[in-house]
Amino acid sequence: MAALQRAASASELLVGAWALALSLLYGPAFVCTPRSCVALPLQTFLPYFGAIVIIVAAVSFWGLRSAFALGGVLSAVMAVAEVLVAARTSSLGSISIVLLAAAAAVLSFWAFRHRDVLSEQANPMNLPVFG
Repeated sequence: MAALQRAASASELLVGAWALALSLLYGPAFVCTPRSCVALPLQTFLPYFGAIVIIVAAVSFWGLRSAFALGGVLSAVMAVAEVLVAARTSSLGSISIVLLAAAAAVLSFWAFRHRDVLSEQANPMNLPVFG
């Protein structure tokens, strides 16, 4: 496994663990008016996204290329959902999740596109022919 793929897997694992930790420590975000308090619906899905991203990161450590694509999509969805939440709450936890998830999405898509190819000279089929 290339260093880029290990970095993408580690970043997905970090995003999932951070999302899970923040959601367990702080719970759902609430928007309160003088009459009632309502939990933000996007914030309630954060622990589930975190757990799924951790599972996908564990699978991507084995080098399965499709896991990088799935991890990138999940990280991007998590970043967009947190942008919508951060627009209302603007907490440091939401901003950190957005930044980490965006970086993990970029690394995951980059790792998905990366292929280990041999150069023309390093190819074992390119042996000298003695005639």
